[in-house]
Amino acid sequence: MDGRVGKSEAGDPVDHAPGDVVQWLRDLKVCLIFLTRLPLAMPDATPPALAASARAFGPAGAITGALAAAVYAILHAFAVPAGVAVAVMLAATGLVTGALHEDGLADCADGFGGGRERESRLAIMRDSRIGSYGVIALILAFLIRWSALAHIAGAAGGWPVAAVVIAAASLSRTAMVLALWALPAARTEGRSAEAGRPGRSTLAQAAGIAFIIFVAVLWSVASFSAMAAMALAGLAAGLAVMALARRLIGGQTGDVCGSVQVTAEAAILIAASATVA
Repeated sequence: MDGRVGKSEAGDPVDHAPGDVVQWLRDLKVCLIFLTRLPLAMPDATPPALAASARAFGPAGAITGALAAAVYAILHAFAVPAGVAVAVMLAATGLVTGALHEDGLADCADGFGGGRERESRLAIMRDSRIGSYGVIALILAFLIRWSALAHIAGAAGGWPVAAVVIAAASLSRTAMVLALWALPAARTEGRSAEAGRPGRSTLAQAAGIAFIIFVAVLWSVASFSAMAAMALAGLAAGLAVMALARRLIGGQTGDVCGSVQVTAEAAILIAASATVA
C-alpha cells in the first residue's frame, strides 16, 4: 500500500457521506495516489483510510482510461496503425498505474496454480519472483486486451476505442470495491487488510457513479444490449475470481483485487469486441 494512504483502525465497515462534494474530491485524489503513479500530494495531513475513499475507484479508473485514450488518439492522428497504437496505449497504461493490477494477477496465478494449501498459496503470492503461471497469465491478459481493442479500432474507429477503454477502466476498478466489501481479508496485514472494509453505502456510491460513467461514455457508440453484455461480462469475471479466492485462500488480498480488476476489464473488452465493433 502507498505509504501516504492511511490504514483502517477498526474492522467495522466505513463510509463517507454521499453529498459531501469536498470529501468526494479528496477521495478521488486518494484513489489516484493509490491506483496510479501520478505525482499527487495527499490532500490531508493525516492520510485517510482507503476503504471509504474506494467509492472513487470508478472515477479514478476513468481518468486512467482517459489518459490511455489520449495516447491512442495522438498516435491515431499521426496515422500509426491501429494494432501498434493499441500496444503503445497498453504500455502507457502500465506506466501510469505502475502495473499494479497486473502484478496482482501474476501473483494470484502463481499462488493459486502452484500452492497445495492455503498457507503455501499465500506464501507464493508474497514471493516477488514470478513463475510460469504468472507469466502465462500476463501474456494472456495483454493479448486478450490488445486483440479486443485492435479489433474495435479496425472495425469501428478511434472514438469507440476511447469510449470502451474509459468505460472498462472505470467499471473494472469498481469491481475491486465489491471484492473488498464481499470478502474478508485473507491476511491480518497487507494492502487489503490495511484498506479496511467499505460499507454498503460506499459500495452503492461506487456502483452508482461507475454506472453513470459507463453509460455516459458508451452512449454514442454502443446499444443498451451491448452495454448490458459488457457490464455482465465484467461482473461475471470479477465474481469468478472472487469465488476462486474465497475457496483457495479464504478471502481477498491486494493481489486478488488486482486480479479482479484485470480479469473484469478483459471480459468487458471481449464483450465490447463482439457488440460494439
